[in-house]
Amino acid sequence: MEYNHYGKYINKNSFIKFDENKKEIWRYSYNTNGDKKVFSSLELLEKDDDRIYGILKKVNDDKKAFSLLVLDMKTGKEISNQPITGLSDDTLENIATFSSATRILDGDKTFDDKIVIVGRNFEDKLGTGFARMIIDKSTLDVNTKKIDYLSNLSSYIPRIDRLGYVEKSYHLQPRDVFFMKDGSVGLLLEKQKIDFNTGLAKTTDLVYIYTDKDFKIKGAKIFEKEKSLSTGDYLFSQYINDGNDVVFFFRDYQKDKETKQKAWKLFINTLIKGEFKQEVVTISEKDNYVVTPYIAKEGYILLREFNAKEKFNKVRLERLNY
Repeated sequence: MEYNHYGKYINKNSFIKFDENKKEIWRYSYNTNGDKKVFSSLELLEKDDDRIYGILKKVNDDKKAFSLLVLDMKTGKEISNQPITGLSDDTLENIATFSSATRILDGDKTFDDKIVIVGRNFEDKLGTGFARMIIDKSTLDVNTKKIDYLSNLSSYIPRIDRLGYVEKSYHLQPRDVFFMKDGSVGLLLEKQKIDFNTGLAKTTDLVYIYTDKDFKIKGAKIFEKEKSLSTGDYLFSQYINDGNDVVFFFRDYQKDKETKQKAWKLFINTLIKGEFKQEVVTISEKDNYVVTPYIAKEGYILLREFNAKEKFNKVRLERLNY
């Protein structure tokens, strides 16, 4: 990227491609005469061997227009520059960055035939749900859809309001997003709120919502979890069965019904062909034993075991049961 910076605004932007010897091959220029009120900006979305995809925003005072800009990777020439509609300005400005209170999520996935992007949906500058944008790589058509907390999720999640708050002022914070080949999406959310006396986050249940290929809600499942002062109970996920299904992992500090002792439990959750299954494994013992899980290759989990009674730690690669 190259541009002139004048403090409160920039102009004469150029997107430049160089070869391995740092010699310029081509440049795409935009925002040539930009000023404080009239300007353009470019948000890059994806690239492959043939094309570069981005969202071009044009601002004229208080009016904004967005388009899908597609450039030829070899020449830098425009292949397409078509308007994007159906979502609010704030949604389109932020759709390439899917953030929660504690992390930035990987909110896009590229398939052979399409690019799927998921982010927050905004109305009147307030977060009211989620949005999905699909770019067809053959036709370069753009399809946009949205989910509203209140109108689309109230049948599945008790006491949810239009801004994603649920019971006892907990808010649904995104923890992960899953992309299926047909365009359907899964969103894993966690109930979270800030204790204003301590400044610490409190978390409780996880909620998995899943859509069909048209981004309409198919269902939701609530995974009950003890209250925690940690935002790290959700661990990680992976695609299985050639990307058609998913498995995700979280931990919870629970009291054993028989021994009354508290221990960390690892919850292994699979969603295969629309059906949830869960396996629970104890991963700690008071004072002398703890297992730390790590993500591994498809269908496996890596476990690092510390045992005070043993001379050495152990590392095990375990196959998942599904």
